[in-house]
Amino acid sequence: MDSFDEFAARAAALDEADELSAFKEEFFLPEGTVYMDGNSLGLAPRAAKEALERSFGEWRDLAIGGWLDGNPPWFHLAEEAGRLMAPLWARRPTRSS
Repeated sequence: MDSFDEFAARAAALDEADELSAFKEEFFLPEGTVYMDGNSLGLAPRAAKEALERSFGEWRDLAIGGWLDGNPPWFHLAEEAGRLMAPLWARRPTRSS
C-alpha cells in the first residue's frame, strides 16, 4: 500500500502533466482547498467577477441609457442569448426581419 506522501507526489505529478492545468488559474480557489465536488455551481471564475464588475459599472453609470449605450447594448442581449443557445436544442434562430 502506498503512503500518503507517495500518493500525494503521484497526484502532483499527474496535475503537472495535465494539459488543462493552466485553467486552474482562471478560478478562485480558497487556499489549502482540494476541490472535487462535481454537483455544485463550482468555483467562481475570475472572468465572471470581471464581467459582473463591468456590467455593474455600466448599470451604475448609464442607468437606463445602457439599453442603447451599453457594451453591448442591453436591448439586444436576449436575442443574442437565444442565438447562442439555439444549437443546444438543434434549432436555428428565426429572423424577425
